[in-house]
Amino acid sequence: MGQETIADILKSMEMGGKAEGTLKPPSNEDVEKILDAEGVSRRVEERFRPGVRRRYLTAQLDGHKKLLTIQEDYLSSRPFGI
Repeated sequence: MGQETIADILKSMEMGGKAEGTLKPPSNEDVEKILDAEGVSRRVEERFRPGVRRRYLTAQLDGHKKLLTIQEDYLSSRPFGI
């Protein structure tokens, strides 16, 4: 499953509907609303400091690892999968 698929499923659960498979990426304004302090700090750093590409990629990798853990935990809690 792709990250977009999982996001679509989670969003549909939040809204009480069915996953549509058409989840659109959030706007910059939407992202700013949901970032924690660490996320805001990284975003500012990306904009104003040169040479942050490596840290950006590391943050992306960490985020994907966290998402994978969430997916694995969710699937292991289901008696027959999704």
